[in-house]
Amino acid sequence: MNIDDVIAIAEKFKIKPLMEKCEHFIAKKLPSSSVMHAIRLAEQYRMTNTKQKLFDSISIDVFRSLSADQHYRQMDAELKAELLEKWGTFL
Repeated sequence: MNIDDVIAIAEKFKIKPLMEKCEHFIAKKLPSSSVMHAIRLAEQYRMTNTKQKLFDSISIDVFRSLSADQHYRQMDAELKAELLEKWGTFL
């Protein structure tokens, strides 16, 4: 069982304390190499503040490697645009 499974169960059964633990895990514990995965989860489960914190945590090296990231490729177009817009202000 991984974070995807646990958060899906927490949402399905409306287990707020577990959902909060999952959000904390997504925001703080996922390795930086999984930031796109974390962003996808934050978007999917409407964790707006966590998503913004994750956007802010992306390094230029991670941003440069987006095209090779499977989680980035699986993001919907709106989320990709939001991410690129965020980075466009820094470039």
